[in-house]
Amino acid sequence: MAETTRRRFLPGGGRRGDVDMTEGSIPKHILTFALPLLVGNIFQQLYNMVDTWVVGNYVSSEAMAAVGSVGPIINMLIGFFLGLASGAGVVISQYYGAKNDEGVEKTVHTSLMMTLVMAVVFTGIGMGMTPFMVDMMGTPENVRPDTTTYLSIYFAGVAGLMLYNMGAGILRAVGDSRRPFYFLVVSAVMNTVLDLVFVIAFDMGVAGVALATILSQATSAVLVIVVLLRAGSAIRFSPRRLRIHWPTMGRIVKVGIPAAVQMALEGAARLHIANRRSGSWKAAGELVDRINREERDRVRGDTFCTFEESAGDMYVSPTAAQWVQPEIPDEVYEEVRRKWLAGEPG
Repeated sequence: MAETTRRRFLPGGGRRGDVDMTEGSIPKHILTFALPLLVGNIFQQLYNMVDTWVVGNYVSSEAMAAVGSVGPIINMLIGFFLGLASGAGVVISQYYGAKNDEGVEKTVHTSLMMTLVMAVVFTGIGMGMTPFMVDMMGTPENVRPDTTTYLSIYFAGVAGLMLYNMGAGILRAVGDSRRPFYFLVVSAVMNTVLDLVFVIAFDMGVAGVALATILSQATSAVLVIVVLLRAGSAIRFSPRRLRIHWPTMGRIVKVGIPAAVQMALEGAARLHIANRRSGSWKAAGELVDRINREERDRVRGDTFCTFEESAGDMYVSPTAAQWVQPEIPDEVYEEVRRKWLAGEPG
């Protein structure tokens, strides 16, 4: 089929931007789907660069150490959830590729309900255990106040990060990478402006950076939820249908657990290595921040590397999942592989 974007509308209307990866030209899908991910990486770099620049230049070295050091902790704690979110995306892609709208709808609502439940859990545990985590890390007295402040504010607004990532994962699972990119741009610009306003104009220090982060993430979460509420396809979100479908939940967990464990362990390992190499928590934070800056410099100098490592990886997951269905025989997979390599249309 030459037309790869599904044009049918559900009752009540709604715009659609989903793409059936099992139809049409695969090389065209690579460009239209992966390019927004590539450009989005640049904005994500800007997002992180501005945070570091503002704190380092307008607050203090202790504040920079605090912000840099909590990054691996946050990644370790939310990595498990992000892995489950990737599992949800794979399940949605499989149902979508099989034209199983009922399966898509169940997975979308199960995923969002799971996200809301886990957001409450992560917020409560994170805020309640912040003093314990600060003590457990052996944070020096001169860094402790900024570390506690940043973690407390971040966990208070972690629901925005979770909802955006799940919502963006749902959209990408059906081939829509453009709107998550637009929301990332809005969030990055908003974070830049709020960083400068809160830190420079209102002298809020680390609290200002943390507040700017959660407000920006909340904005992107609202935007992605609005899109899902107005979607004209099986991914359309209806609050009345928000519940956990346990068989679907089992599939999400089965696919997502390996990625969840990997992401959590990567954060823990990176923090452990930094701590062992530095000998102190403040130095660990500075080391992690320096590593992050070096990685950003490397990526900015090698755009093709960014495409391969990030955009390419994120493209493969929904595309492969849409094709991996019990209804498709092995001969079809071989044909897809041949056409992928030859650049032929489907």
